[in-house]
This record gives sequence, structure tokens and C-alpha cells, in this order.
Amino acid sequence: MLDVLLAVAGIFIVSIILITPLLLLELVSLPEAERLRATADPDLLMRGAMAEVTFAALVAMLLVALGVWWLRGRSLPRPVPPTRAAHAAAWAIAAGVLIQGVVVALFHVLQALGGESPAQPSNVEPILALQEASPVLNWLMVVAVAPLAEELLFRRVMLHRFMVAGRGFAGLVLTSVLFAATHEVGQGGAHSLLQWLGLMAIYTGMGMGFGLVYLRTGRLSAAFLAHAACNATALAVMAFSGG
Repeated sequence: MLDVLLAVAGIFIVSIILITPLLLLELVSLPEAERLRATADPDLLMRGAMAEVTFAALVAMLLVALGVWWLRGRSLPRPVPPTRAAHAAAWAIAAGVLIQGVVVALFHVLQALGGESPAQPSNVEPILALQEASPVLNWLMVVAVAPLAEELLFRRVMLHRFMVAGRGFAGLVLTSVLFAATHEVGQGGAHSLLQWLGLMAIYTGMGMGFGLVYLRTGRLSAAFLAHAACNATALAVMAFSGG
């Protein structure tokens, strides 16, 4: 519980510190008429600085994950011997690609259920904004920074703590739900209840996939590679499908 509280408080505080100056810079750079509209409609201001805000939010999460690991995770003992690095890496990359393949299939099901308003993950718009601003930076953030931050926090700190206590399965479920919550909690208004529950279920399943890699190998590097391969596959699919 302390890990969760530290992470939530840290992300909130660091995000405000990093994002607020970016929004102020965006605001003062606007012509007067647009500045008045943006002042009255914060969402308009946020959309205008979407790429910068996305970058800052991911940096904030990485900084907080490193901080929580330093304070709470680095001294935890190893509950199981780690799998050989080469074997773990190959297994993790294959698992990551497979996870994304299943996710794509499930998204097609959700889109079919959505009719005229297909389900769309809340991170698609920020990713597309960052991609438009800088494709190289987008790939770096989505394939390296985000997976490292999330795997360090959810698997190396939180799940690892459950493993040490001999409650790996309970930790797998709980950390996977928390992983899903960071992506979709608060986004239900953009979807029907069924679509939102479907997105939550998909992200929970992804979290369980990465968590199983960590449980199986005992290596943060393997969980990171699985997540990175999954995200890289997603970006490749988005590029191939035209976004």
C-alpha cells in the first residue's frame, strides 16, 4: 500500500512541476483571441500542448518509478534465482509480440461492439500527438521510457514485494489491475460502460502477461523487453494502418 501511495503522490506532484511550465509557455505563445479561449477551456490548452505534456508525463513517471525503487525496492531480496539472461530475453520478446497480437484482436472485438463509436485507448491521442511532433522521440518514449518506468514500478517493486512474501499470484492480479487503472481510470466518459470495462480488462491482461514474464524469469530486463516489444509492435501496427 505504501508503494502505491508513494507512486500516486509522486506522479501527481512531479507531473504538476513538469507540466505546469509547459502549459504556461503554450498559453503565452498564443494570439490574444486564442489565449482567451484557452483560458476559458483548459482542454483546448491541453490539446495544443499535447506532445509536450505527454513527454513530461512519461518523464515524471520514470522519475517517480526510480524514486520508489530507490526507497522501497532496491533492497528487496531475490525470491527465486533469475533465468539465464539470453533465454529470458528471447522468451520475453516473443511474449511481448504475442501479447500485442492478442490485444489487437481484442480491440477489433471492442470496435465491433462500439458501432459508430469504436473503443479507443486513452493513450492513442497523446501518442499520435508525440508521433507528429517527433517520430524518433515518440519511439524512444513509448518503446523505452514508458516500459522501463512501468515495469520498474509495477513489477520490480510492487510484484516483487508480493513474491518475497510468497504471494506471487495475488501480487500478479493486484499489480495488473493497478497497471490497467493508470491507463484507463477516469476515461470512462469517452466510452460506453461495456467498452470501458473491455479496455480495463485488456490492460489488466497485458499487465498479467508482463507480470508472468517477471514471475517466470525473475528479471526486470525480461519484463522490460516484453513490454518494449509489445509497444514497438503496437507502433508498427499503427504506422502500417495509417494511425
